[in-house]
Amino acid sequence: MELILNFCKMDTLINELDCVCNWTQRFSEGEQQLISFARALISKPKWTFF
Repeated sequence: MELILNFCKMDTLINELDCVCNWTQRFSEGEQQLISFARALISKPKWTFF
């Protein structure tokens, strides 16, 4: 997971993955898109539509 966050330039989140908060208010729309991209890489779906 750390490798994927580093790849997405979101390595500052590594220590905050267990944080319970409202991420839609905390991050910009661009950051939320990067988080979604990282989640897709982690889950390895057969298809991904953006």
